[in-house]
Amino acid sequence: MASKETKTGMSARKATFEEKFPAFVEMEKDVNADDFTRQAIAEWRQLHEKHPFLPLLRPIPVLNLLMKREYAEQIVRGEKKMEWRSYSKHYHERLIDVEVEDYLNTHRDDELLQKLLPIPIRPVDRIHFHNFQNSWTLDVEVLDNNIVTLNKEGIKILHDNYGCYECDEEYEECRRLVGKFYPSYFFFVMGDIVERFGI
Repeated sequence: MASKETKTGMSARKATFEEKFPAFVEMEKDVNADDFTRQAIAEWRQLHEKHPFLPLLRPIPVLNLLMKREYAEQIVRGEKKMEWRSYSKHYHERLIDVEVEDYLNTHRDDELLQKLLPIPIRPVDRIHFHNFQNSWTLDVEVLDNNIVTLNKEGIKILHDNYGCYECDEEYEECRRLVGKFYPSYFFFVMGDIVERFGI
């Protein structure tokens, strides 16, 4: 997952865990942190010891995306909470951190690294939706963004983690196909509207 904990800059020198992951350090100080959180932070500390020069995912402060006005209006009305883009070369180039991807490919035998950073997707802070003419714009906060394959496991993640059922029909259609091809999508969980113009 492209968690908010990874949204820090990269450093050319050997940075300490505290410098690279200040959000994790703050979470460690929380006396109410649950065992799952503490275990996750311990694993990231272990990973940092093994890979002190692991490049951090570069965040995308604002991602520009074209959108039909009808969908933007659904966001404004609070009806649309997630946005989707096909897992294509175009979006791969925009959303996957190539430097981290190269590092992961070089260390494919490291199970902990592959577990904690399975997909080097860049965390997105905000999406700037607009049409071709820019006659309207809509800026929306992004709470989470990742990749999902619409197979049994992916649908379960959408249900359990995001309460999202809008892909169920497509999943069932894929299940009925002889070849059973399950498409993958980049998805964005949207939060508050930050700014809008003309809509």
